[in-house]
Amino acid sequence: MKPQLRLVIPLFVAFICLFQLAIPAFAVEIAPRISDREIIEGLAELKAGQKALNQRLDDMQVQMDKRLESVDKRIDNLERSVDKRFEMLQAIVIGGFGAILTSMLALVGFILWDRRTFIKPVQQETDELADKLAKSLTEERNQRMALEEELKKVKGVLKEWSQKQPELLNALQSAKIL
Repeated sequence: MKPQLRLVIPLFVAFICLFQLAIPAFAVEIAPRISDREIIEGLAELKAGQKALNQRLDDMQVQMDKRLESVDKRIDNLERSVDKRFEMLQAIVIGGFGAILTSMLALVGFILWDRRTFIKPVQQETDELADKLAKSLTEERNQRMALEEELKKVKGVLKEWSQKQPELLNALQSAKIL
């Protein structure tokens, strides 16, 4: 390359870069000067707007407080209602348990009463049978003793007779009566 061209290219690049930096400067429009009075009036309008915004915020805060109070009242009413219903439900459950317990106790009482009334006649019958059996055993024992006494008497009579009659003695001895 030629030496002159070597100098021109960097100069051309530098010119383009400077031109690129200068273009935004040409795009800026210069604003007219604002007076102090206009600044003060603008600030006064801003303050008035800010006061209006503050007032609106305060009004909104008051409205929100009122709404929150009404919501709190509604929630309190709902809580009271739920508490009443819960107490009612609790009373029903306790009443149900009480009824079941009372029924169970009544059933146990009835069972004991019925058993006692059922056992009483059976026990009386058993006692009567035991008395009859005891009387019967006593009578049988008395009869047995009477029979044994009679048997002794008969044996005594047979013994006396057998001494007088030898055939009778042989017959009684073979029958193992004597």
